[in-house]
This record gives sequence, structure tokens and C-alpha cells, in this order.
Amino acid sequence: MNYNKNVVGESIICNGHGIGEIVDVVNLQEGGELFYKVTFPKDRCINYFSIENKNKYRLLSSKKRINEAIKTFNMKNDSVEYKTIQEKITEQKRMLKEDGIVKLAKTLSLLNSEKELHPQISKIFKDSMSTFVDEIAFVLELKKSEVCSMLSLKESEISKR
Repeated sequence: MNYNKNVVGESIICNGHGIGEIVDVVNLQEGGELFYKVTFPKDRCINYFSIENKNKYRLLSSKKRINEAIKTFNMKNDSVEYKTIQEKITEQKRMLKEDGIVKLAKTLSLLNSEKELHPQISKIFKDSMSTFVDEIAFVLELKKSEVCSMLSLKESEISKR
């Protein structure tokens, strides 16, 4: 299996834990797949993430991508029409799993502009928004309140972990 050995020391972001640092690449079972060993100082825990299955985490974005995401989030987005409530829920859940921060910013902006979110989307949205704000604050070395101001959000709207 190929992996980039230079990832040790890189930071990742994960909805459940926030921002962590890759401290090692390990094989948990002989002949099995490789995992990133990640420390999360905020939660004082260690977790393992499959190198092959990246649906639970992503590497932090560059300052350039973060600035693109901020610009995208602050742009006016056209609302999307759905045929059914279930189609809307399914599509919004899919969009909130975007691995690119710019696409995620567009989704968060779109959902943030809705008057009311369906209960099946609300928690996922709040967690994604909180993680989005955390990533911007970490990469740009800003306070959460400064990021909220840049995004025209109230700090109280950002879910607390």
C-alpha cells in the first residue's frame, strides 16, 4: 500500500473530534490496511483513521483554500428546489459530506440561509458548521469570534462540543 510518509505532523479535521495531528502511520493487523494514528489534544484522545477510507476525516486545507471557502460562504446562493422532503434530506446529507472545503462552504451557506432545517439535517449541519469555523480559526490563527464575524454568524449559533 502506498501512502505519503510526509503526512506525519499534518493536521486533520474530523466532525466528532475537531482538529488532530497525525503522529504515526500504523498497521493494526498484520497484512491489514494502514491507519493514521491521530492525537486530539482538545479531547485528550488518540484515534485511528483508515488511509483508504477518508469519509470520516480530511487533511486541513491551505490558507488559499480557506480564503476561497470564506468567499464562497459569503456569496449569495440560489436556493435549490426538491421534489420531495426525502429527496431534500438525502441530498443535503450528501452535500454535507463534501470533502472539499470550498464545496462544503457553498453547502453550509445554502443551508444557513434556509429559514428552518429538517430535524434530520439540523445536527449534522451544526456539527459541520462548527468544524468549518474551527478549521478556519486554526488555519488562519484567528479566534472563533473573529471567524464568526467574517462569516456574519453569531457565535451562539455555532454548536459547542
